[in-house]
Amino acid sequence: MGTGQLGGSGAVGGQALGNTYKLTVPPQQEAQKTSVKKDGVANEARRKRFALLASAARIWPESAIKKCFRFVTPGTSYVDILYSPVEDRARITNLIRCNTGACPVCGPYNRLQKGLAWSSILSDKPNKLALLTLTVEHHKNERFTAVLARLLEANKRMWSGRWWNGFKAEFFIEGRLTSLEVTDGDNGFHPHLHIILVSDARWPDSDVAIAWAIIAKRWQRMVAKAGGFASIENGADFRAADAGSIEYLTKDAGESLGGWGLVEEATLGDYKKGRRGGRSILQLLGDYTFKQDHNAGRRWYEIERGLKGRSRLRSSNGLWEALGGPEHIQAQESEFLDITESDVLLLSISQTDWLQIWDKKIVAQVYEIAAKNDAQALMNFLLANGITFSLPPYPKY
Repeated sequence: MGTGQLGGSGAVGGQALGNTYKLTVPPQQEAQKTSVKKDGVANEARRKRFALLASAARIWPESAIKKCFRFVTPGTSYVDILYSPVEDRARITNLIRCNTGACPVCGPYNRLQKGLAWSSILSDKPNKLALLTLTVEHHKNERFTAVLARLLEANKRMWSGRWWNGFKAEFFIEGRLTSLEVTDGDNGFHPHLHIILVSDARWPDSDVAIAWAIIAKRWQRMVAKAGGFASIENGADFRAADAGSIEYLTKDAGESLGGWGLVEEATLGDYKKGRRGGRSILQLLGDYTFKQDHNAGRRWYEIERGLKGRSRLRSSNGLWEALGGPEHIQAQESEFLDITESDVLLLSISQTDWLQIWDKKIVAQVYEIAAKNDAQALMNFLLANGITFSLPPYPKY
């Protein structure tokens, strides 16, 4: 802990839009207004995330999601609520994180971190990247696992043998980055693959047209061998990047929807809205949570059960190392990190009391108040919401 802070569990530490006169507003005030707006967006996003987490645990109670952010890690007894002066935000530690792909808190942030890392190392190759989207025909009443099996089997066949070796040599392909994405629409479950082909050479228009023709025919044959159908016109979409296609994502998931570059298109499908009336995985869970659409909940469950144990973002062997990627990907969302020396411990509460907070659906609000570095206000908020402490928190107010 930093100077003047008590360490360990049980310790406490102490421009308006449309304004035609905006140039007369001091820059510091403008920054404050922008900060307030961003805080509001972040707070709303956090409330939604934890509401989605509660829904996911309710739909799939036998999954690891049930314990995520609810129960303390083995060997600890208290939940620590902290303020980070370096990041100017709250963090809550000693809680189990499931780190499953289905979790609406852990899953998207893990993929966000990987997407940011890939954006970083691919940002200097904007004219040497191409995005391939592969789909298979599906029908309204098909089970998700049946459609997924055809897609993955065809993809496995696609990148093997002499054909793949010849294609790599002809177009100087260094490797592939593949993202599995799922939407649900009028024609049923629609799993599909976004694949970034990384080349050692630029993609002129002539090469794009040639490569698309080769890929489309190859994909159609591989899908047929997997027991499905893909048309030449709709089975494969192939396009090259241009210099403006790589856009860095912000940390805030809501802001990331504002603009999608090539890498984001391929790696962060959980944040995208479904096209042509379709719904993404998180939209299905959101409709169940906020619109009481129980069929959407059932569809979400069928998808996530079918995806269990499958990697949703993976690269071909050796690509990450060949491009100079670091050994470890640094986490981008500080509220999920472990305690650091500069953190101020505002309050430690028992497991039982933390479950009360969950039951009263005020987890996100606890984050928001803790982010103001006000232990007294946090304690008053908990008491006002009827939290009856099974064990005295520290300090006693």
